Amino acid sequence: MGSQLIGEALGAAYQPSPEKEISKFAITLTDAGLNHPLFSHFGSELNVGHWHNDMPG
Repeated sequence: MGSQLIGEALGAAYQPSPEKEISKFAITLTDAGLNHPLFSHFGSELNVGHWHNDMPG
């Protein structure tokens, strides 16, 4: 969604994607993330969901 928001803010169009992108991806927290009170309880690596319905036009 980040690319759609940035593109829209800069005047670009976006359109529905012909196929949804639904998956999970492992991310690794940095030292700052590991020490942040909102994220420290997750551990160093966690799977996060990704769901995209739109694409930049």
